[in-house]
Amino acid sequence: MSELMTASWFLWGLGLLAVFPSAIIGINELAEITRTGRWSAYANPLSWLRNAVLPLLFIDLLLRLVAGYDSTHLAVRIADTAFWVVIINFALAATNVAYFGDGDGTGVTTRVPKLLLDLARIFLVLVATSIIVSTVWGVDLGSLLTALGVGSLVIGLALQDTLGSVFSGIAMLSTRQVRVGDYVSAGGEEGVLTNMNWRTVTIRTGTGDDVVFPNSVVSREKVTVIGAGSGKRMASADVLVAYDHPPETVLALMVETARQIPSIATDPAPVARLTSYDAFAIHYTLSFTATEIGKASLAKHEFLSTFWYACEREGIVFPGRYHVDHAIPPERRGAPPPSADALAHEIETSGALPRPAAALASLTARGQRRTYRGGEIVMRHGAPLESVLFVTHGRASAVHPAGPDSKLDLDEFATGQIILFKSAFRSGTVPYTVEARETLTCVAVPLADFKTLLATDLALARELERTLSARDARAVKAIQSSDPGSDDAGIPDRERYLKDMFRS
Repeated sequence: MSELMTASWFLWGLGLLAVFPSAIIGINELAEITRTGRWSAYANPLSWLRNAVLPLLFIDLLLRLVAGYDSTHLAVRIADTAFWVVIINFALAATNVAYFGDGDGTGVTTRVPKLLLDLARIFLVLVATSIIVSTVWGVDLGSLLTALGVGSLVIGLALQDTLGSVFSGIAMLSTRQVRVGDYVSAGGEEGVLTNMNWRTVTIRTGTGDDVVFPNSVVSREKVTVIGAGSGKRMASADVLVAYDHPPETVLALMVETARQIPSIATDPAPVARLTSYDAFAIHYTLSFTATEIGKASLAKHEFLSTFWYACEREGIVFPGRYHVDHAIPPERRGAPPPSADALAHEIETSGALPRPAAALASLTARGQRRTYRGGEIVMRHGAPLESVLFVTHGRASAVHPAGPDSKLDLDEFATGQIILFKSAFRSGTVPYTVEARETLTCVAVPLADFKTLLATDLALARELERTLSARDARAVKAIQSSDPGSDDAGIPDRERYLKDMFRS
């Protein structure tokens, strides 16, 4: 009995029977502590340690120290192999949590992409496997490595293009200079980068097409990240204007027009510059920032289209309209403005004023025909109200801001109506912004000339007073309905209003 108690295999067996259950209980308690909170990501490594590493270590020690088998015994080799396999998995799981933020992200922040991590894990597993095969099983890997070297050379030559794309993809993914979701220009295509993998890059163009490039092709060309992740894009639009017009007038009109385009950002503000003096025109450039990267082309289109209407109203002509062999005859400087009789006839035909054209000729003596593009601002809130507009074609609306990106329609002006507010006879400013809903054609007459007409036509003044009062009442009601806390600024009584109307 004493010999049994002093035998080494017996002592080792007692030690293993005592230590193994204690270790299992300790790991269970540790797992319970880390079940919740910031350490919960360590549950996976602890499960490997409890369910695989400790049992295999117990079996390995039992075979060596209790059973007395040496390292060449088949059972010991199998146990050693299984033990080192689970040790590798345990080490990888613990490293993922500790350094690469696996699970809930408790690890150290890293810029290494998942692709490289996977390749590194595969490499470590292969190295560990080769060590196990060489040391535990005594296999000579020299001839195998030689065969793998020759085979790798043959495979590399056969898959040269494919491997080039793979390693180019690894390089792009590792640097992270280009990310999925960026708006890029590459290989003559422009669009949103929707996918990056080991072999290809996919760009979705503005037409909705997916263009797929091999990574090897993209790596050899210039890739432009438009907007650099800011969500905005700088762009420009060029116009040519005749030498007849002062540059300050054209530059101011360009900036004013750009501010009306919703797809052009106001911060930073658009900037217009005189670029050069060309052979037959002055070259101007508008630099602006699109509110969205994909809307730069749309913003340029909107600006150029609206600028044409603005030039029509201001009498600014483009050189192509009249230039012939360096000569600029006066009769080709644009269509002559309509006469007062023609404007009076347009007002009569539209029904804006129930008076014959002959009676309106004095009113339109200084009148103009103005055309606005759909969406363009006809009158801006707070601006001086200097003209009365008679709508001869199209529609416009008076709008009031109802939020950061919404507007409240207060009233509509259609063909045969007058764009005018009671404030013209009080403060002299525009109370609400007026926007064209479609192509809008108006006859504009100075407010002073219109007051003169009202002073000589009391019936028209009374009728207009009723119309404008009803219009103001509708606007106040609409604003109060949308914002019950708003206050009405007050409307002067009828007598005060009529006196102000005829005051020149």
